[in-house]
Amino acid sequence: MSSVNPTMPRGLSLLTLVLCLTTFWLYLGHIDGTLPYPSHVDEEAIVGPARNILVTGDFHPQEFNYPSLPRYIAAVGLAVGFIRSAPSEGIRDIRQRGSLSYPHYGIPTAVETVKQLFALLSVLAIAATAFASWRLTNQPKAAAVSLLFLLSSQLYFGLSWQYLNVDIVGTCFVMLAVASCLGATSHPSVVRSAVIPSLWAGLAAASKYTLGLVLVPVLLSIWLYQTGDRRLRSIFIATLTAGLAFLVSVPYALLDLPGFLNGLAFDAWHYGTGHRGFDNDAGLPQLLFYTSHFRHEFGLLGIGLVIAGIGASIRDDWRRTIVFLIFPVLLLTLLVGQRVHFPRNVLPLHPFFAIAAGYGFIVCSTFFTQWLSTRYSRFKSATVRT
Repeated sequence: MSSVNPTMPRGLSLLTLVLCLTTFWLYLGHIDGTLPYPSHVDEEAIVGPARNILVTGDFHPQEFNYPSLPRYIAAVGLAVGFIRSAPSEGIRDIRQRGSLSYPHYGIPTAVETVKQLFALLSVLAIAATAFASWRLTNQPKAAAVSLLFLLSSQLYFGLSWQYLNVDIVGTCFVMLAVASCLGATSHPSVVRSAVIPSLWAGLAAASKYTLGLVLVPVLLSIWLYQTGDRRLRSIFIATLTAGLAFLVSVPYALLDLPGFLNGLAFDAWHYGTGHRGFDNDAGLPQLLFYTSHFRHEFGLLGIGLVIAGIGASIRDDWRRTIVFLIFPVLLLTLLVGQRVHFPRNVLPLHPFFAIAAGYGFIVCSTFFTQWLSTRYSRFKSATVRT
């Protein structure tokens, strides 16, 4: 594969900007259209602790079934939304917040602001997907098609605006980590290859524990693209940076170590034993469940294009492809080994699916065009001879 220019082509950058702005506008319209009513009971797990932080001034999240970062982000959104709501809704005391859950929001503007903030993170993940696709394939057209595949995902679109969830936050930081990791393969300085990607990896883990697996491609990229003492030094710096980013975002993992360990143990028990209506035997049944999910989201054609795209990417640059593939392989392996399954758990894999499918589309369309051209040339030659 030829070397990649350090900046995205202007045409691809413009297309990405237009699609991101359009998508964000659609998110805002859908969010506004549902107010003041919540649409999912799980939203309380984020907005509830965020509300308590603002009311009590205590930053302890109270529980650790989710990491703290999405709750802290929600608290920032609620604070800004509370101030925004004062002129129109007349609430001047944060303790007079009203309901932030069922049956309806007492301060609609406050929750709307949080949802807008989470939607912005979704858009940022879309932009990171475009960059990662271009860095992997060196094909602006493939990156453009990848964006279209991602935006066709019903799950991705829905979780970006319907209700507050940790998965869209984690997906944003996962894609920032992978995009910056792939971006550093051409110029693997310590800052570009170790500090920046591992910072995003730490924030991904602080959004959802399982997403800490994204640190693996960061370390693998350092191992593949650096040598000697610099390789070991960069791996140490990356690991330290990711750990510090996680602890800064989830400080009570140390300040309340028993509570943090209890939260991890509860999650391990929950996903290992089952959840009524959302479980199955680990192994092949779970793999079939997630395969069916991707077939529903992208169709059999999409799955075929992913296979073609991965094959072409390995042929063109096996090192970048391994860096790209290791996270989705590890996360899917982890999820398949658990009894509980929620479709939202594979949301971070949707951008990876879209990137591979986009490249597969370009590879297959190029092959088909060349085949048609060859057939036409032969037909034309035969016609001239006769």
